[in-house]
Amino acid sequence: MGIFKKIIKKIRSVRMAMKHRRKLGFKRPLRSGLTVHVEDQGEWLIYKDIFVDGENNLPIQKALTSLGSKETATIVDIGANVGFFALKAGDWFIRNCHADHNFRMVCIEGSPHVFKKLQSRVLKEELLAGRITLIHGLVGQRSGKGIIVEKPFHAMNRVDALARSKEKGVLVPYVDLSLKLAHIPEIDLLKCDIEGSGRALLESSTDFFPKVRFAVFELHDYNCNTQKCRRILKELGFLHCQTIRSVPNSFSLDFYSRSIQS
Repeated sequence: MGIFKKIIKKIRSVRMAMKHRRKLGFKRPLRSGLTVHVEDQGEWLIYKDIFVDGENNLPIQKALTSLGSKETATIVDIGANVGFFALKAGDWFIRNCHADHNFRMVCIEGSPHVFKKLQSRVLKEELLAGRITLIHGLVGQRSGKGIIVEKPFHAMNRVDALARSKEKGVLVPYVDLSLKLAHIPEIDLLKCDIEGSGRALLESSTDFFPKVRFAVFELHDYNCNTQKCRRILKELGFLHCQTIRSVPNSFSLDFYSRSIQS
């Protein structure tokens, strides 16, 4: 790449970072009594997808209306970011489920910077007290450490497993998902958005996925072999219910189930 192209690329990168960092700082009380905090323009994009466009509404409703006689629903959010998905699921459950049912959530986030934001936002919610567990760590491998590159737009944070990037990253331990969640017999809804680490997770934790009833996967074409991921999901017994959103040559958000009726 020529020097002028590098300069132009750098300028565009700086402009994009400034746009995503543009402060908003607003709070939205949800009907359940939970509160969503949106700090900047970058977070607004995630907020819009989840709370305005409602792209996860169907998976949440399907998972939490098919509990049967089970008393407690379990939601696991891998790549929880600042907690928007968890707040959306918690809000829906509190408003719609019978008093005899309860729920618990496990949120896993690898970025040290984002994890602090996640803690500060969800742990202050009284309605989630005793219902939510936060875990800091990377997911994909079952041991060791990885380098996570933290971006100005934190939804684009990624694990640089091969240290290919010249950007500085942070060394973070991996979480053995099967071991960490061994005490949970069944997961009603799994949401997984870990950029290019999805394939590594699917390949390393095949013993974990059989206890998942419904799953939402965001698969990124530019970071992993998405067709291979879909084949593994099929081999693990998941049925593709719906492609919620798809951007060609970028990513897709897919909803999976173990029930053919879903």
